[in-house]
Amino acid sequence: MKILKAFSQIIGAATLLCVFGFSAHAQVDDSIAFYNKSDTTLKYVTPLEYAFMMHEETKFMLRVPVFGVGAEVEILPYFTWMTQIYYPLLQLSSQSYLPEINSELRWYYGSRDLGVQNMSGNYLSAGVRFEEEFLSADLIKTFGYYAKWGMQRRILGNGLADIGFIAGISTRREEGFSRIGFFIQSPVSLGLGLVFGERTTLDRNRLCPVVKCHEVESFLLKINFANLISYNSLETPMGPYQFLSINPNIAIEQKIFNSPFSFNLDLRSDFYYEVQTAGSEVNSSSENNIALNAGLRWYYNMNRRIRLGKGGNGLSGNYFSGGLGGAYGSEDYFYSSEYSFGNRLFPFVSTGIQRTLGRRMYYDLNIGFRHTSNKIPDMDIKVTSTEVYGNAQIGIKF
Repeated sequence: MKILKAFSQIIGAATLLCVFGFSAHAQVDDSIAFYNKSDTTLKYVTPLEYAFMMHEETKFMLRVPVFGVGAEVEILPYFTWMTQIYYPLLQLSSQSYLPEINSELRWYYGSRDLGVQNMSGNYLSAGVRFEEEFLSADLIKTFGYYAKWGMQRRILGNGLADIGFIAGISTRREEGFSRIGFFIQSPVSLGLGLVFGERTTLDRNRLCPVVKCHEVESFLLKINFANLISYNSLETPMGPYQFLSINPNIAIEQKIFNSPFSFNLDLRSDFYYEVQTAGSEVNSSSENNIALNAGLRWYYNMNRRIRLGKGGNGLSGNYFSGGLGGAYGSEDYFYSSEYSFGNRLFPFVSTGIQRTLGRRMYYDLNIGFRHTSNKIPDMDIKVTSTEVYGNAQIGIKF
């Protein structure tokens, strides 16, 4: 089918982008690589591997992704068990979604290659997940089994980034029916990874090629990989059902002269496409939303970071932000009834953390408030609300 062909092309391109982005640390100068003696063997790590804590053995980690909590524990050398609960949509004000729980067995084959037993590396895993969702007055329960390829990195001691691709089968129960399905997704977890016990004190001088102690970036083009693609296929009482979601997101950020302020422009497109087959009848539906956020950022802790030797990069630090966002969307419903569902304008304020690492990597976490006004012209209806929202981005920069 066309949807499967398009999906295979997109997932392939996304995989290449992710591999390119996360392998970009190879561009960091290896000439200052140093060694860590964990036993009788000298272990050489690059500056970026050092920033990712790949030299530090880890037996237990408390995971605190955005709007979630979990734990990961070593059960065998290079094997861990990870369990966490979190809100997958990072939308606190939503009443439609309940937390998702997932638990998986991981094999850190990347750590094995390096010879250090830790939780910062590439891995293969198998797991289960459970989620509940309110749709109107119905409670929908989904239970799934999946396999995953992922890349997890502990960042500068306490940061955590976990990105990958998963594929699996699921059972979805709603309105008295049980539906068997297949899914592919690209989940991302960003937040804190807290390790207890004996810790390694990081040498800031060895981090300079990564955090750019003596360089200042004044412009960034950012391509976000978080929650880029999702595909689901279900067997329903009516017949086969397929759903595809693609969410590309790019942003540009420009430092304002030599001040701690910058201008950030963020463009996101959310495309959804679904197909329901009932006998010989095939009905399709699509929706496309485009959102543009523009705002000022104040990196309030930049001077302190420079004094502590954590970097002088002008676009890598903690910030407060405020600005204006806008969204436009349209829907093409089943049976080809098409109309604009509304335009939205909203002011927002937020606080966040952005870090750039090496030449090509960045991550950005923020949480804030926005006041939305949703107008539906054809129905002359206007709905306003104040929402608490969160946003997590990780990807490549230029």
